[in-house]
Amino acid sequence: MEIKSNPKNEVPKKVAGFEYFAPSHEFSWNPVADATLYLFEYANVDSDSWEEVVSTPTCRCEFTPPTGDWKFRVFAMNYNGKSEPSEELSVYIGNYV
Repeated sequence: MEIKSNPKNEVPKKVAGFEYFAPSHEFSWNPVADATLYLFEYANVDSDSWEEVVSTPTCRCEFTPPTGDWKFRVFAMNYNGKSEPSEELSVYIGNYV
């Protein structure tokens, strides 16, 4: 019996974020062929402790991060498993009065 390895998933590209309605931000990325779900995570820029924000079938999400310096990344998922992470997007979130 021959066992074939599954090809790696493509990595999401062009992760972008913009202020939606303060203090909420909207993030988006380019779609990945055959992706069924995207995993969006964030961490403090000085940390490697990532937290999942949302898993979504779309290429965008809305999130209200706390004030501070944050980095964001996205994984694509499908029947082959989880991709490598996207390039990190660093964003400073200011105070809203």
